Amino acid sequence: MRFGAYLAYAKKTFLGKSAYRFDHLMGILSTILQFFIFYEIYRTLYGTGGSVDGITMSMVTTYFVLSLGLSTIFSPNDYFLPGRIWDGSISTELLRPMSFKGRMIAENVGESFFNLIFKFIPVLLIAVFTTGMEKPAGIINMVLFVLSAILGYGVLWTISFLVQMTAFWLINIWSLITIKDVLVNVLSGKMIPLWFMPIWMTGILKFAP
Repeated sequence: MRFGAYLAYAKKTFLGKSAYRFDHLMGILSTILQFFIFYEIYRTLYGTGGSVDGITMSMVTTYFVLSLGLSTIFSPNDYFLPGRIWDGSISTELLRPMSFKGRMIAENVGESFFNLIFKFIPVLLIAVFTTGMEKPAGIINMVLFVLSAILGYGVLWTISFLVQMTAFWLINIWSLITIKDVLVNVLSGKMIPLWFMPIWMTGILKFAP
């Protein structure tokens, strides 16, 4: 019964995101634009060269398409909890006969499925037909990638939740959220592939989530 309630919240968020068609269309165009910007930047850097340190352009293309897709799909709402603390509705939320954290996860999962279907898949199809993306190395590798992505989402959501919790003590957590986003974007390899970073840094990042 409780699982059905969480599923209802996820469905509500999914349908709510699809209700605003113009915003939905702008989100698709924004994701496609980001893809082509990254692609042109790396194509310019590579020039006519076949590879850099053994990394080919097709490998880089595959990397940033998947990186862009994951960052688009997994985007926790960092102001979900702070917003309810600031307007005082958190007291009512905590009286509901269900886990508030579970509801947060359910709504974010609904948004993630929306982003997967309507933002990432269109970009993936465009990339497949317009660029030289690498094919999956095999079924096992694909399954391990999906499993790793799901576990990574759990880490990302937990970090976001810990930052949101500071809103109980701080008036404004915008600066903390900004710092968190910068660290995640850099240390996850979203902005710069990890293999292009200094050796001493990659050694440290191997121990980071």
